[in-house]
Amino acid sequence: MVAETELYDLLVSNASQLIYVRLIVNNCHPDKNPNDPAASDKFQKISNAYEVLSDETSRESYDNFGTADNSHAGPPMDDFMNSFFFDLNRPPPAPKAKDQVVDFDVTLEDLYNGKSVHFAIEKDVICKLCSGSGGKKGAKPQTCGRCSGKGHVLSSRQLGPGLIAQMPTPCPACEGEGVKIKDKSKYVLRTTLSSISLEFLGVESGMVDGQRIRLQGEGDEVPGAKPASLVFRLRTKKHDTFRVSGYDLAINIKLTLLEALSGFEKIICHHLDGRTVKVSVPQGRVIQPNETLCLRDQGMPLSRGFGDLYVQCEVEMPSGYWMKLQDRNALAKLLPNPDPKNAIQEGEKTENVKYETSSMSNLEISLPVASTSSEGAKSLSKPVTRKLVPVGGAYAAHASRQANGRSFDEDDALIRAENEKRAEEERRNQPEDDGVGEEPESKELLASDPKNYKALDMYAILGLSNLRYKATPDQIRLAHKKKILRHHPDKKAGRGGDANDDSFFKCVAKALEILDNPERRRQFDSIDESIDDKIPDVKFKGDFFAVYGPVFDREARFSDGVHPDQVPRLGGADAPRDQVEEFYNAWYNFNSWRSFEWYDKEVNEGSENRDDKRYTEKKNKSDRAQRKKEDNARVRTLVDNALAADPRMKKFRQEDKAAREAKKNKAKGIVSDPKKAQEEAALKAAQEAAAKEEQAKKDAENKASKATDKKAKEAARKNLSKAKKAIKQIVTDANYFQAPGSTASANVIENQLNELDLIANGLEPEETSELKKTLDATKDNEAKRAAITNAAKKLVEVGKVENGRFQQYI
Repeated sequence: MVAETELYDLLVSNASQLIYVRLIVNNCHPDKNPNDPAASDKFQKISNAYEVLSDETSRESYDNFGTADNSHAGPPMDDFMNSFFFDLNRPPPAPKAKDQVVDFDVTLEDLYNGKSVHFAIEKDVICKLCSGSGGKKGAKPQTCGRCSGKGHVLSSRQLGPGLIAQMPTPCPACEGEGVKIKDKSKYVLRTTLSSISLEFLGVESGMVDGQRIRLQGEGDEVPGAKPASLVFRLRTKKHDTFRVSGYDLAINIKLTLLEALSGFEKIICHHLDGRTVKVSVPQGRVIQPNETLCLRDQGMPLSRGFGDLYVQCEVEMPSGYWMKLQDRNALAKLLPNPDPKNAIQEGEKTENVKYETSSMSNLEISLPVASTSSEGAKSLSKPVTRKLVPVGGAYAAHASRQANGRSFDEDDALIRAENEKRAEEERRNQPEDDGVGEEPESKELLASDPKNYKALDMYAILGLSNLRYKATPDQIRLAHKKKILRHHPDKKAGRGGDANDDSFFKCVAKALEILDNPERRRQFDSIDESIDDKIPDVKFKGDFFAVYGPVFDREARFSDGVHPDQVPRLGGADAPRDQVEEFYNAWYNFNSWRSFEWYDKEVNEGSENRDDKRYTEKKNKSDRAQRKKEDNARVRTLVDNALAADPRMKKFRQEDKAAREAKKNKAKGIVSDPKKAQEEAALKAAQEAAAKEEQAKKDAENKASKATDKKAKEAARKNLSKAKKAIKQIVTDANYFQAPGSTASANVIENQLNELDLIANGLEPEETSELKKTLDATKDNEAKRAAITNAAKKLVEVGKVENGRFQQYI
């Protein structure tokens, strides 16, 4: 027996269609009962009852639980199921339109520079006639009787043995809408129509292949859901010049043999933004075949900086018999000697074999046929034990140990002693006049850490503290050799030291690696702490040439583009004028090669975070530029101080002045007396000094007067502003001069306030203050209004305000 019979009671019997139709026609149809206001609601309930009882699933639910959607099921069971199965009774999510994904072809130039595109696209839009319901105009949707307007019904699902849960599913009767439209009210067209819209797509600089650009809400429209998004997937076209990998670019260039051996300077490509890229390889730098050069910050744009451009060099070899014998001999003197192992020994039998030019593409190699037997491929020969006998140098060492009864450790100690003896003999045989002397080694120097090599003095490590930048490459190698012979771990072990402590030995190797490389050595020399880069003060005391001469000689060695010996020197007191002017002109255009790259922070090449690497490189570049700027400013200050203190320039200025005076006197027919001219010059100088002092005094007084006037004007402006506010407040307190009990309209208030501003701005500050005093002195509103009216008439009479401008006070 069912727990609830409301729907059966509505249909009177077992919900047969015949009784349902009879009830509609005879009893409850609104058209049959126009005077009954409850007929429409009753007709709706009967319709819902028929929909529930005519469907077997909903009728079974109604018979078991009392309602078609199980709305009267016990809450304790719902709470229990929801706690275990995450609210299974909640409705399914709202429908969502599917995004449209469109492939969009772009070039590398578009990704590098950015691009804006306007295009038309066809999409589905909701029908405006039916608003997506599918019904005719004015059609009223009816609540779905199966789901009671919820859009979903519960269906039973077995989750396990003896465990059944009801899951929400879209209602099949209304397709999840919760309402239905009768067939006779349905619209003849679709709920959505095809439409063409004009869209804008912006490809930003730095986007990559496969990246998606989402235009929110620009896709197809679906009734009851948010519009879909239009997604563009970037597809990069193949470029004729560049290859791209992530944010890096790569190109191939061809070099001649001469360019590969002697360096080059050439334009390698036109970049994606139209600029030309030029690469300069210094003379003496050899490019190996298929060597790759990395151009930093020349790749694709990043959020911070750029990727890299990799240049793979292909060396084109000369073809045919292009070299003569004398050219070959000259080239042999320049190139390294061939490997002596491949040289023909005297008395060795040789055979001349003719050769022919061939191509590997024509070479055919016959491979053995693979075994078809599975047994043959897996069978292995049996293991064989054989005795190994040392041969060559290992055999000689083994025989020596066996004959003398020495162990491996004893044999190694003997070898170290022999090597040390041989090295000592080589050191004694070195010429004494090599310029590399012995320097004491402090404990701090011997405790140097090779990992922190940028904090070390490379010249002190090799014992070249006295020579420093003057040391020749041969002296550097000789000093390195002496240090190696002295601090090799084997030598330390022979002297009873710790052979495992090779820190200083590594420092010596690092010092040679840096100082033997011209580029690295210049980087170190650029920041050598022994450099005295202090400049004399402009108010120094002493001999100008003794103070500034050594400073300019010291700075000249940093000259870039001009050999240090050709850089103009300061000279002496008797230097001619043209030489002095040439000196200062050259130093005002001085260019230093100090680059300060030694201070760069190390970039962790093993890091996978490319942004961190790019940021470090960018920071290093910025710091180098700042240090270079400071060094240029230091040199400029040096030249400025020297020019200001140079006694020769003072003498030249005095000579120029005397020449001008003599020229003037000659034009006037005056014969100048040197003594008198000197006295006149001194008197004139004193007069000029007095005039300057008087002018400075006047300037100070004018400045003080201006400051006082400024303060007075500021005070007057503040007082005027206060007076304006006070006058407006007086008018406001007087109710804008309205009759007692009446209220001023907004239009009257606005007009009066505007005219008060006009009056206050037209009057002089003193007149405005006087008007305020007059208004404060009386309590009669008519008198106050008369005072304001008189002020307005005065402005009209003097012509400051045109007649007819005042409407409230005249």
